[in-house]
Parts: sequence; structure tokens; C-alpha cells
Amino acid sequence: MKNWMEKNLGRRLLAMVLCLSMVLSMAPVPSFAEGCTHHPEHTADCGYVAAVQGQPCGHTHTDACYTFQTVCLHSDHGDCGYVAPVGEVSCACQPNENGEMVHTEGCGYVPAVAGVDCGHVCSVESGCVTKTLNCTHQHDETCGYVQGVEGISCTFVCQECSQPQETEPPRNPCLLLRKQVCGGQRNRKLPGLRGKY
Repeated sequence: MKNWMEKNLGRRLLAMVLCLSMVLSMAPVPSFAEGCTHHPEHTADCGYVAAVQGQPCGHTHTDACYTFQTVCLHSDHGDCGYVAPVGEVSCACQPNENGEMVHTEGCGYVPAVAGVDCGHVCSVESGCVTKTLNCTHQHDETCGYVQGVEGISCTFVCQECSQPQETEPPRNPCLLLRKQVCGGQRNRKLPGLRGKY
């Protein structure tokens, strides 16, 4: 019993899909301009706009496209090699008979020491220079930029093509067979037609 039900269920679903497709094919559908002989070319009235695929700009930013501002953030001289200059500190020692100054230990004399300049260089990498984009490039034919345009479909509705076609309803082949075989009369003697009309 179950196999019979499953087989019939599939057949019923298929029959319903076929009936639905036949019914929907007879419904009138508005005909847009695609393939219509009454609207061979798009006009401003139909609203059609062809789609244009965009292209990116090929401009490459150079240093001229940026503004640079320098604010030095370097304050620790531990790794830049800086040595502060030290001035000479004199003492109370007196020159010897040759006129040379001979300092004794603990006299307080400190010779002058030349300083070493800081080796720090302000740059973008060190964080002292900020780089701000200020590009004045205008798109032109040299950069290859093309702005993309989304297409708009044609909205022309052909009044002639959208009218339902007057067609003769399909003939029932069983009725045709009955008329040909038995002249339109019920004929119970023919086994293929028995009980069908």
C-alpha cells in the first residue's frame, strides 16, 4: 500500500507542476523592448542607460602629493652619540720655571672637553616627521580612471506585443478520435474508447 501511495504522490506532484506551467504560459505578459520589432533602438524616452565598467586610477602618489611637518620628539641622548661640551675649570696652581702649568692631584683643574653632536635625524620612521596626503591630482586620460555607471534597463512596453494573441484553443485528441472513428456517436464496441465519452 505504501509503495502505491509513494508512486502516486510523485505522479501527482509532477501533474500539478505541468498544469501550473501550462496555465502560466497562457497569462499575458508585458513585452519589453528586448527583441521587439516596434522598438529597434533605445531612445531617451525608454530610460535605457548602458552599463559602463569602471577603471581604477593609475596615479601613483609621490612626495609632491604629501605635506611634511617636522616636530622633533628626540629627547633621550642615550643612543645618538651626543656628548655635551665641558668648559675648562681653572685651579690655583702656578706655572713652573719653564712657564708650563703643572697641576697637582686634587687641585680642582678640569680640562675643557669638546662636545659631540647628536646623531639623531628627524624622519618619518623616527616619528618626528608627519606625512599628510594632500594630493591635487585630477583624473584625466593619462591616469586611466573611468567612473563606473550602473546600467538601467529599457522600460519601453510595446502595446502591440503585449496584447494577448487570439489563438484557437487546443483540440482534445480524444474528441477528434471519437469523431473520426465513430462519427461523433458513443461506440461501446471499440475497446479503446469504451466508457471514456
